[in-house]
Amino acid sequence: MVATVLIGGFCAATFVRRCGIPNWSRWLTDEARSGGALLDLLVHDIDQALLLCGMPERVAAKKLGDLDGVAATLIYPGGPEVRVQGGWFAEETPFSMSFQARTERAELELTGEGLMRNDAKGERTKIETEGDGYDAEVSYFVECCKAGRQPELCPPRASAQAVQVALLLKQARETGEQVKCLD
Repeated sequence: MVATVLIGGFCAATFVRRCGIPNWSRWLTDEARSGGALLDLLVHDIDQALLLCGMPERVAAKKLGDLDGVAATLIYPGGPEVRVQGGWFAEETPFSMSFQARTERAELELTGEGLMRNDAKGERTKIETEGDGYDAEVSYFVECCKAGRQPELCPPRASAQAVQVALLLKQARETGEQVKCLD
């Protein structure tokens, strides 16, 4: 509640993640075995979108690039605008990821410069972060395994929902039609 008062309601988010096609792997580029870029790369961004906004009512997607890319929209009637785009592109494409999450009075943005906050006055502030998020995630998972407890921060149900949405986005990309999400 305090955050909503300070920065306003959540309005929109855009997640972008891309890299060169992983030609170093035989199984990863076999979509029947790996699920392709949506399940390899973009499922992480889908997971974040679901954490922020919950399950969308529908999804839409179209092919992006010549290999395995997608421009997708998670549709929340009367809710935020959420986009996920990226995938595998030409082999020489370097890995990159970014996001923008906007509220009525502020924006949080991850860029090559780091995590930035842009406020309604046009002021841009770098937010210092501690440690590596990937290391923290793996350490948390190991702790849960050692203690024999279910993870609370990323429960298996949330992971399953992210995979479900990724599969629906693949369907929408193939058909060109919006696909209804079932929860």
